[in-house]
Amino acid sequence: MPYRKLVLFDIDGTLMNSDGAGNQAFVDALTQIFDRRFSADSFSASGKTDTQIALELCEKFGVSRDEAMTRLPDIRERYLAGFEKELIAAKPTVFAGVRELVAAVADIPTCLMGLLTGNFEPAGWMKVESVGLREPFQMGAFGDNAPQRSDLPGRAVERAKELTGQTFEGKEIVIIGDTPN
Repeated sequence: MPYRKLVLFDIDGTLMNSDGAGNQAFVDALTQIFDRRFSADSFSASGKTDTQIALELCEKFGVSRDEAMTRLPDIRERYLAGFEKELIAAKPTVFAGVRELVAAVADIPTCLMGLLTGNFEPAGWMKVESVGLREPFQMGAFGDNAPQRSDLPGRAVERAKELTGQTFEGKEIVIIGDTPN
């Protein structure tokens, strides 16, 4: 049976609260790579991709965009190495009604479910796995799949087509999220 809807969920602030897990992992990764002190104090990561967060923190602490871009694979790798421990310590929680909503959408055979998040892909999957929500999500678009968050819906549509062979457009796409970006 063909899918009629592509339903995409944001993670942080929509499905769950991970209590800022990842902030310290970014600070630690950047400090190790650039051998200078970084801080996420007074920095808002809301609505940004992990790539944007890394680049903006670098800029804030005097690392050129070119140097930061060159080191982005290292930043991602070191961030992910510290992220899992930070996520466990944060004790993430699912928002009220989310399990029921996700189950109800998953029960509709014509809905393809995916994630649409600024998180690096492994971190996004870790987050939903940490609260037992991984199973119904078949695909996603993540912060390492596009340079800006506004590019992610298009990337999600491409991934859905790669997975199913179907093209989704307009009213066939539903985005459930808390960020205006």
